[in-house]
Amino acid sequence: MRKNLLIIFLALSSLAIAAMMSSCSSIKKIIKPAPDTTVTYEKYDGKNAPIKKLRKGLLKTGKYEYNATLELKGEIYNVKLFREIKFQKDYIILTEDIHTAIGKSTDRFMVDTATLLPFSRVAYEGIDEVLKLVFSKKAVSGYTVDDMGQTNVNVDIKSPVFSDGFNLELAITLMPLDEGYRNTVKYYDFRLDDIRTAEIEVPAIDEIQSFYGNFKCYRVFVHDPDLNTLDIYWVSTDGIPKIIKAETEVPTDFGKRRKAFELVNIY
Repeated sequence: MRKNLLIIFLALSSLAIAAMMSSCSSIKKIIKPAPDTTVTYEKYDGKNAPIKKLRKGLLKTGKYEYNATLELKGEIYNVKLFREIKFQKDYIILTEDIHTAIGKSTDRFMVDTATLLPFSRVAYEGIDEVLKLVFSKKAVSGYTVDDMGQTNVNVDIKSPVFSDGFNLELAITLMPLDEGYRNTVKYYDFRLDDIRTAEIEVPAIDEIQSFYGNFKCYRVFVHDPDLNTLDIYWVSTDGIPKIIKAETEVPTDFGKRRKAFELVNIY
């Protein structure tokens, strides 16, 4: 049962904290010094923007509550997912909290207001830091921590990239979506320690019924041609674009797992 719960964390959390742990016990403390990621964040400009005509004027502060589910080996697991957007000086702070039977994880991004490109990402399992990343125009650097110790991250990139999870999904909601819209962006997936491709397409507009109400939504396909995964998001067409429902595939060491989440409240 414990192993299954760890897989749930992997599949449901964009952070996938529990994938870094072999048990639910506390993480071993790291004795060796951590890499220096206390750097001055690089500023991005229009030339770096991977999304043209980003609808950043529609971005508002708020906290969103989702019900999330995963079907695993014939069993259905349920968790609570909370996402919050805050403005802080020249940055946007994105926070994702996931509550499950084995505890709470927190995933926090600092992103650029103009482009939504990430500057940093820090994640915690309980109070223990398990992930710290810094993004620049030429690299993604930092480290992950599990019960075996610390693993450094150092990936060279040709141009700025998004990060998997809340960061990428928020960027998708603020694209100039419309029926027939297409785009391709790159993002860093820390679970694979690699740069992935997201081919984005809006094939239709749907009427969606959710726990929070009825919405007219863009049906957004996100396809990874290399891993052959397909994620589907229903993004509201109203004045504050938001994900109403989603069905995604998560590549893991255990194979691809389907997860789903649906909006139930806005605070």
